[in-house]
Amino acid sequence: MNKIFKYQINSILQLLQFSEIKFYKGFYFCFFYYFFTIIFAVLDSLGSLLLVSVFLKGPFLEISNTFSKIILEPLTLYSKQDISTNLIILVIIIYLLLIFIKILISYMDAYIWTYLRNKYQNKIFFNYLNANWINIFDFKVGDVAGTISWEIRAISKYFQNLFKIFYQLFLCLVFGIMAIFVSFKITIVGAVIVLPLIILYIYVYKNLAFYSKLEAKIRNNYMSDITERLNGLFQIISGNSSKHHFKIGSREQKKIWRLELLQGFFQSVTTVFSLLLILIGLIFFYIYTFYSSSAYDDIAIFASVGVLGFKLISSLNGLVTSAGNVLRLSGSIDPVLYSLKIDKKRETKEIKVNLRKIILDNLTFNFKQKKLIQNFSLDIELGKPVIISGKSGSGKTTLANLISGIYLPQKGLVKYIDAENNVYSSKNYYYNFGYVTQNIHLFRGTIKEFLIEDKFIENKKIEFAIKKSGLEEFIQSIGGIDKLIVEAGRSFSGGQIRRLGIAKVLLNNTKVIIFDEPTSGLDNNNKSKLLKTIEELSIEHLIIIISHDNIDLKNSKKINLDYI
Repeated sequence: MNKIFKYQINSILQLLQFSEIKFYKGFYFCFFYYFFTIIFAVLDSLGSLLLVSVFLKGPFLEISNTFSKIILEPLTLYSKQDISTNLIILVIIIYLLLIFIKILISYMDAYIWTYLRNKYQNKIFFNYLNANWINIFDFKVGDVAGTISWEIRAISKYFQNLFKIFYQLFLCLVFGIMAIFVSFKITIVGAVIVLPLIILYIYVYKNLAFYSKLEAKIRNNYMSDITERLNGLFQIISGNSSKHHFKIGSREQKKIWRLELLQGFFQSVTTVFSLLLILIGLIFFYIYTFYSSSAYDDIAIFASVGVLGFKLISSLNGLVTSAGNVLRLSGSIDPVLYSLKIDKKRETKEIKVNLRKIILDNLTFNFKQKKLIQNFSLDIELGKPVIISGKSGSGKTTLANLISGIYLPQKGLVKYIDAENNVYSSKNYYYNFGYVTQNIHLFRGTIKEFLIEDKFIENKKIEFAIKKSGLEEFIQSIGGIDKLIVEAGRSFSGGQIRRLGIAKVLLNNTKVIIFDEPTSGLDNNNKSKLLKTIEELSIEHLIIIISHDNIDLKNSKKINLDYI
């Protein structure tokens, strides 16, 4: 239990650090939240004791009569003839105040989880968009989607329940103090009787924490399996392998189901906490009647302690439930913290002038103890496209990432040379490279929005980029650049999508374009047209091509990494 407590405290401190909440704002919020909580508890206790005083002439009667006189007389509501009337008026006022305070506290509860959900979702989304690619290149979309959607909501609820724990704790303390004030003996004996029940619930919550953490891990695996198969749905359907992939994609579902049932069982045990306490209280009163002849004469005292005890029990049950929710939701802590701690890409200065040359000077780069690039040198120049080939895993994409500055070489330098022969190192500078990948993702929106994103670009420039990319006929056939992209452009051919990628790159005003498997999956006609476009671009652009295919371009340099 001590390890669980330390883990929770450490996790809370880390999560709060990433929330970027200023200390004074957090302090004021907590102060007012718990100030209203204590006021609520005091008023609730007084209201309950006043009711008992009215109906059973309880031990609080004399005090409550004086109390009502002090409160009601300034309001001109005090009646000297009817004590019950005075008390009922006072109780009505108290309960109106309780309703107002309860609404206020509930609103603050909602604010806690909505604020944190918004903060963490935006931060994690930002982290992935600005991550150091070498640390996340093999990330699973399903894992990240699950973290941003479910796990973040769970963590926000986690903090909401943390606040509720202390909220219920303050209620328990106030109700307990008031019960002791009414009868110290009955209150203390009752507390001792319920001690074994508390020990039982500590065991229940320990199991809830364990199964929750295990479920979060398996749930992420399930989301990843499903997402991967939805991304490759055409491959599954065309290969008639739906039975196999359904089996693999849903294999974690049974484990999740079992864990949910286990958690459901332990959670259901927590819901009967107040009923068990009431049962113990009734047994206690029944036994008390055997040893005290005045048991029924003391019914008013029992009623006063009982009302406060029931409120204490309800609050204790709420505390127990909130603690159970905290432990149940704690399984989401690790994936959220992992996403919050992702390393961002390094800070570099932008090269705002055009490049005429790139020099790779004696580069070495190893990844996960695998030697990929060793003492490699190369000059990339205008009019001389560089074609990088090699087997899978030979380091083609790694070399392209070194050229663009996404990766830093462990030895050697990547130098960018401008028209005036100024030299910039990729360690300190970055250039706006254009990437045309094998699988270009067309985001939801129009063709124009895909091409220019949030930049303002004149229509003439857009038309020029479309013409230079060989897209004129295609754009005309679909009805223009304001055509809405449907289902990530699945109705477009591979060649059309890659030409859209080229047009997008040209509109970014870059002089360096990297093509990753540009001819993969294209028929001979589309392949020939695309290579002709690349050849024309190489006159004014530095061109780097990664390809398994045998590509021939004028004045090209061919680098086969299998023989280096």
